[in-house]
Order: sequence, then structure tokens, then C-alpha cells
Amino acid sequence: MMPSRIIALGLGATMLVKNPTLMQQPWMHAKLGAVFLLLGYHARASWTRKKFAAGEYVSRKTAAANHANSANTTRLTHEYILL
Repeated sequence: MMPSRIIALGLGATMLVKNPTLMQQPWMHAKLGAVFLLLGYHARASWTRKKFAAGEYVSRKTAAANHANSANTTRLTHEYILL
């Protein structure tokens, strides 16, 4: 885990502990939801990177047989995230 991520999450948690009325604001729920989505996306991208580095990821030739790890799925997950 990156040190900056630890610091940012720690400071965010400290802010919520010191000012619990923020949890009554609807925008804070949306912001925390976005934070958890980004943490999940980062974990998935890290898992994929490790699979690629180990040579365990499915190649394009066998992608048709295994749709879950197909090239299109990988591209959708990593390149089109901003859409």
C-alpha cells in the first residue's frame, strides 16, 4: 500500500471522527462511495498487473474460450474507465 494512500485515508478518517456531523451530509455519502469504488478499482488493477507480470494472464488466442479474462474485458476495465 502506498504511503500517501495510508496518510490520506488516515486523515479522512480523523476528519470524520472529529466532525461526525459530516456523515449527515448526503454529499459525504457520495464521496465515501466514490472512495471505496476507487479503492476497489485500484485493487483489481493491481491484481491484473501482477497476473500479467507473472505471465498467468490469458492470451488473446485463448481469450475466446475464457471470456472473463478476454482482451476486450481487460481493455474495457482499464482504458474506458473514464467513460
